[in-house]
Amino acid sequence: MQDKPASHDGDGAPGRIVDSLKGKGGHLIAPPEGFIVKGNEGPLKQGELERAAQFLFAYNIIYL
Repeated sequence: MQDKPASHDGDGAPGRIVDSLKGKGGHLIAPPEGFIVKGNEGPLKQGELERAAQFLFAYNIIYL
């Protein structure tokens, strides 16, 4: 099974999540970001968890 990068063009998980968020009245606070998973569903490929943490830090995203 090959690693699959998430798409950034509205297809794949980031696009579905954005559509769901907007459909429920939400709005984006940062651009969608995809992460590479092993196979079709994961887990995350090595190094992607750290990249996700850097993404959150770069946009000062915290959960209150």
